[in-house]
Amino acid sequence: FAKALDILNEHKYVIISGIPGIGKTTLARMLVYHLLANGMESFVYIPSDIDDAVTMFDENSKQVFFFDDFLGSTVFEKGERKFDQKILSFIEKVQHGQGKLFILTTREYILSDAMLYYEKFSQNKIDIAKCTLDMRYYSRPIKAAILYNHLVDAKLPSDYVEVLLQEKNYNKHL
Repeated sequence: FAKALDILNEHKYVIISGIPGIGKTTLARMLVYHLLANGMESFVYIPSDIDDAVTMFDENSKQVFFFDDFLGSTVFEKGERKFDQKILSFIEKVQHGQGKLFILTTREYILSDAMLYYEKFSQNKIDIAKCTLDMRYYSRPIKAAILYNHLVDAKLPSDYVEVLLQEKNYNKHL
């Protein structure tokens, strides 16, 4: 959280990346809640089109923008024509605006593919404001909480969960 917040304060945007299920969206939401509690006036969720963010941009309001899985949710999805330029232009608009912040999330391998595909992303070093979540920095209790959350959300049959709990099989992977 602290590292992502530092990057956000320095660059006015942050790209939160990591493996599936590590907590990218959760971290982004925590940042949004923190920012709204500390002076930001409005929150803009970008569902799929960066043009929506441009439309919602208000020069007179302190805004935090959030674009979850901005490059695709499971595989790299090539955006519309000039998608890269639109993202870079919006980042620049946020950086030059007063009281604007931009949070983006993506899987690390998807960002790598996008950096290869979109030459402008590499040229403009979009990943300079990247915060990569990495399991090796998580404590065992945090890993256990992540596992628990995944099990609850997965709605697995109880016999599957019982196998996992037998002889503490879950403990072998933490």
